[in-house]
Amino acid sequence: MTNYTDDADKVIAAENQHIGEGKETDTKRIGLAFSGGGIRSASFGMGLMQSLVADGKLAKMDYLSTVSGGGFLGSSLTWFLSQKTSDGKNYGTSAENFPFGSRREGGKENNKNSILDFIRQHGNYLTPNRKINPTSLIATALRTMLVSFSVYFGLIVSLMATIILASNSIDSLANIAGYLFYAYAVGGLSVVWITLAAFYSLFTFFKGAKYSVSVFIQQSLGLLITLMVILVILGLLPFLHTHLDEIIKQYSSDMNTNALVGGTSMTSVITAAAISLKLYLQSMHSNNKNGSSSLKIVIAAALLLFGTLFGAYIVALHIVANTHALILLASLIFITLIFGLLCNVNYFGLNRMYRNRLMETFMPDRSNITSGKWGLANDANGAKVADMCQSPNNRPYHLINCNIVLVDSDTAKYRGRKGDCFLISPLYCGSDATGWLPTKNYMVNNFRSGLTLPTSMAISGAAANPNTGVSGKGVTTNMIVSGLMSLLNLRLGFWASNPKSKVNNFPPNYFYPGLKGGFPFSTGLNEDDRTIELTDGGHFENLAIYELLRRRLDLIVVSDAGADPQYTFSDITNAVERSRVDFGVNIVFSEEYPLEDIIPDSNTEESEVEKNNYHLARRCFAIATIQYSKETAKEKRKEGTLIYIKPTLIKGLSADILGYKRQNPLYPNEPTSDQFFNEQQFEAYRELGYYLGWQMLEENKKKGWL
Repeated sequence: MTNYTDDADKVIAAENQHIGEGKETDTKRIGLAFSGGGIRSASFGMGLMQSLVADGKLAKMDYLSTVSGGGFLGSSLTWFLSQKTSDGKNYGTSAENFPFGSRREGGKENNKNSILDFIRQHGNYLTPNRKINPTSLIATALRTMLVSFSVYFGLIVSLMATIILASNSIDSLANIAGYLFYAYAVGGLSVVWITLAAFYSLFTFFKGAKYSVSVFIQQSLGLLITLMVILVILGLLPFLHTHLDEIIKQYSSDMNTNALVGGTSMTSVITAAAISLKLYLQSMHSNNKNGSSSLKIVIAAALLLFGTLFGAYIVALHIVANTHALILLASLIFITLIFGLLCNVNYFGLNRMYRNRLMETFMPDRSNITSGKWGLANDANGAKVADMCQSPNNRPYHLINCNIVLVDSDTAKYRGRKGDCFLISPLYCGSDATGWLPTKNYMVNNFRSGLTLPTSMAISGAAANPNTGVSGKGVTTNMIVSGLMSLLNLRLGFWASNPKSKVNNFPPNYFYPGLKGGFPFSTGLNEDDRTIELTDGGHFENLAIYELLRRRLDLIVVSDAGADPQYTFSDITNAVERSRVDFGVNIVFSEEYPLEDIIPDSNTEESEVEKNNYHLARRCFAIATIQYSKETAKEKRKEGTLIYIKPTLIKGLSADILGYKRQNPLYPNEPTSDQFFNEQQFEAYRELGYYLGWQMLEENKKKGWL
């Protein structure tokens, strides 16, 4: 491994050297962060960024840290800062050369806002034209689910048919296998379990059980119960088939039992697809905190998984009953292996489609910008992360925040959080759990040529994925629900190489690493396996300030545009807790600029009409002091400042914003599952971001934070 390191300080030192080129050494170190929240966060952040440019503040930023939807905007800026204008000049972060133009400039005769106009007109990025429309989007999802289900269904059928053939008698298996399963599960294993427990209880009488023995007994008893449950489930299959057969024959002797049951099973699969799509949209929205709803989803997922097993059992019976059983079984195994091993799930899955649509909207080719029409983004398609943030635009240095899924980690912290912050940047890629590898050497082998900026942007925004949820919580972290999502490959995540392991030269497929993390074992999703799964950074921390706090910056400006209709501030709460635990950082909000002033109706001077229609807040931002840990005992504690900006309505907003609010009561917290913005919706958030940014900057002129 070339230049691998497990020392975060070495990574930060390399960044400081890179950022320090051409920067005055005595100035503040400043970071700008954009939160998750899909296209809503990107739209709001665009307006905020424009206000910073107009006031000359974006040029002061050393770091740009993004996560999920904030990465749409941040990656777009990073991409254009690596490009030149049509007249050969470099884009930059000042008002004269900012790629996204100016709020006050536009019109048909002025092309300074052409990039902004293109993005604004293509906020409906998942269905950008009449050919790539909702129907083609649904077709892509169905294609992904169908192939994934076929591979795994074929694998299960093959195993079951092999077992049935080995029994040499279909009838005997159908009639007595269920009893045998139950005999072993309820009888044999139960006897072993009771015997082991009883023996251990008596063994404690003398000198007490050895510590290691007590741990071994606990592990063994748990494993036996797991085996009992599996055998009971398998034993239900022939039982259910036999009883259904008897029930059906009571009503019609001519009815084909297998056909009826098989049809029922296929219906359950279609239902599984529909429910999984619903899960996908729910997970993009936010954590499902409704316990009753979550329980219903888990039960439905469990029933659908069992329906899949039962359907596989019926198909296996059909194969074995055929006169050419061995040929059919061999053919099924061959086809399953071909598709299971040779299909690259990173390219065939939803992640690639998602990546391409984002790239075409936020990193368009110049010809597409000029015409205003959607088209292929050939220029950005191969853009390497390692080539970004170079002179003359080595600042702001871009940190793309992702999550590494670690539900099977032996480390309690990673397992409890379901992951760790995985960083992608121009110099290094990695995490505390895996260590870091230079980006120029990461993901480079016979099948890969390094991480691209569009792929990294899509990974950071991979909101829907098995075994994950916002801040490591939610129904999609449930093992059963994750099992169903894995069965249908409903994941936006990306299978990548582990920075600390030898390079995996084989493309990811349905068997490896596709079976990792699937129901019921969840094995291999840890920091030591050679292949890791990367997902939305919001699954770890949704404000993108975690890595900025690690770097002990003097000032951090963060845009929190995640969905928070109740203004619970859950994302800043999570970030504060994790930075305190991991870095010893304490964040204390000011009494003069508290979080409470952001909450709707906190403006006590609003009129009755404003209170009924707009629910105005006193201000849009809060200020906190960052108390960093001491690096040495004698050192004075370093302090920094956090400027926290959040979408809310305040006095003085334009008529179009207020009008949009009257028509859309959920604004400015419309659900993240809405990734189909039109021009009016995009502008409502962009203009709000601009105006709220100016409120903060006007106050900054008095206080001098920035």
